[in-house]
Amino acid sequence: ATKLRLPNVSAIRDWGSRIRARRRSRPFFVIALVAATTFVIAVRFGSFVAGGSDSYCYLSEARLWARGWPVVQEPLITQTDGTLGRWTFIPLGYKPGLITGTFVPICPIGYPVTMALFLRLFGSGAEMYVVPLAAAGLVFLTGWLGHRVGGEKAGVFASALIATSPIFVLQSVQPMSDIPA
Repeated sequence: ATKLRLPNVSAIRDWGSRIRARRRSRPFFVIALVAATTFVIAVRFGSFVAGGSDSYCYLSEARLWARGWPVVQEPLITQTDGTLGRWTFIPLGYKPGLITGTFVPICPIGYPVTMALFLRLFGSGAEMYVVPLAAAGLVFLTGWLGHRVGGEKAGVFASALIATSPIFVLQSVQPMSDIPA
């Protein structure tokens, strides 16, 4: 007969105390604070509109995916002659579909599908929170990785440096795929 072996209680206590100590450590608090501040700034100063052809393509494709399929029917396309005429009725970020009278987005699928998921789960406007959440996540994970590789100070500095990088700040306040990618 085999005996049931109970886990080593002292090992479980040691593991639990290490996790509690890590959660209470100041560097993780500072890194989380920098990440939360990044999120608040991205939401407060973010442009929650499609301000260009790329952001329009992402947002409109996300709404198409949320409804089911990213193919748009446009009857006016069938009434034009030649290939140039059908481009007249197709917006930026789209191209003619395989079926005459349709057009489809040309943007990569990942970011718009993530936005569509937020749209379906949380309602209209929620798709605009993908970039601020990704920005906060990137800041936190950069700090965590810096902490793991270089120690407490390296983690805090890494999160602060990424959060204040001009390119990062620019991309975190607009609906573009750079930060989520």
